[in-house]
Amino acid sequence: PGNHLDLPTLLWLESFLQTWQGSFVLVSHDNILLDAVTNSSWILRDRTLHAFSLPCSAARRALEEQDASDAQRHKAEQKEIDRVAASAKRLAIWGRTYDNEDLSRKAKQMEKQVQRLKESQTELTMGTPWRLALHGDMLRADRLLEMEQLPVPPAPGLPALFTAGLAGLKSGDRVAVMGRNGGGKSSLLRLLWRQMQQETAESGLRLHPRLKPGYYDQTLHQLADDDTLLDALEPFEPGPDARRRALISAGFSWPRHGQKVATLSGGERSRLL
Repeated sequence: PGNHLDLPTLLWLESFLQTWQGSFVLVSHDNILLDAVTNSSWILRDRTLHAFSLPCSAARRALEEQDASDAQRHKAEQKEIDRVAASAKRLAIWGRTYDNEDLSRKAKQMEKQVQRLKESQTELTMGTPWRLALHGDMLRADRLLEMEQLPVPPAPGLPALFTAGLAGLKSGDRVAVMGRNGGGKSSLLRLLWRQMQQETAESGLRLHPRLKPGYYDQTLHQLADDDTLLDALEPFEPGPDARRRALISAGFSWPRHGQKVATLSGGERSRLL
């Protein structure tokens, strides 16, 4: 329920759920909201549902501790598997060398024991397979972007929703754009993006000549439903090998590269873009 809510409505939702007397199951990627309103967590990972009587952040820490414990247990189990396998191999060699059926039989029993140990060995998480990398130059500039009395329309040719007075962006800034839904946040970013694609920005906007912008389209219009995952990335990277590496790094395994964009969940579409 927290998707696409503006801040006042999100705070209202948090307050409402905190005082709600009934039970509920809340699906969200907002760990702050989850920590504020829940007392238990179900974490779906590796085709398994992990249940904790803890809110989100504490549950994630508990799962990390469980992963660490599983890794130690898996290591100890692997050591035992290797020991038994080595003994089985040694007995099998002796059985053949000395034509000793007892040794050969014992070796086969130990091989079966190795198989049982492998089948019951603690499973390790696949973890998070995707990584995000942003490529760009570090510009040391006091004025990467500067707005002064910049009209912001919802689309070209329409009346302005508001006028950006005086605001700017310098190296190292991380700016949050806040405001009610429909107030013009996305319109502002779309306007800036359009202006960055032109050789000369309009009056009221100044851009650093070496500025290299990246833009995330929250409506996902940059993705065509009928494209495969591999084809969907062609406008961004012509080389197929580079696209395949990018898909794998984003958590899309090789067999899925021919999958249609239309079959993806909303979260997967966001990850693809």
